[in-house]
Amino acid sequence: MAVMTFTTTGHLTLDPPGQRVLASDGASRPAKPGQPVRLGMGYVATTGQWGMRQLDEELTAHQQPALLAELHAAAWATRRLTSPTREFVLLTDSRDALAFITAWQQGSHELPTGYPARKRDGRPSLLAAWASQLADGTVRVDARWQRGHAGHALNELADSLAKLAVRSSPRDRRDVGRIAGEWVRRRHDAVVEAAASNAVTPD
Repeated sequence: MAVMTFTTTGHLTLDPPGQRVLASDGASRPAKPGQPVRLGMGYVATTGQWGMRQLDEELTAHQQPALLAELHAAAWATRRLTSPTREFVLLTDSRDALAFITAWQQGSHELPTGYPARKRDGRPSLLAAWASQLADGTVRVDARWQRGHAGHALNELADSLAKLAVRSSPRDRRDVGRIAGEWVRRRHDAVVEAAASNAVTPD
């Protein structure tokens, strides 16, 4: 079972030319015995939206926290920002996450090892619901791999937000959200530059 511990979102005032580009990233923190794994998620878009989220997830030994954090981040961001008439280029620095996203767009229903198709109340789980939305076009993304830690402004911002989320105490969520918002605003110029260039670092 997943427990949401905090969510923070914001919006810079941007009106970039060209494609809408969104970078998402995830981070995880090892759990102590008997405790859930903490996942951190972050995203930044050239349209100015950004967000960070912390999630405590009960995982089995066979599940991959890093992969789930990456997929949760991408799912959360794209379900918030995209629509059937509003497509984004989605940048992820996880090749494993990209493989799942591409397969889901092609109609696959395969989920990561050990990940449930339904919640305890019978509703579709987050990734199962997202897979269906990717397949039917409700969520429209052009998913691409972006090398991590290569200086790409959006990728670096998303990475930093995910790490801040996973390391923060839920008790400090208001202060963390304020600090993150101020930090993203200070990087406004880099985001605008990314919006203008839409640069994607090649392999």
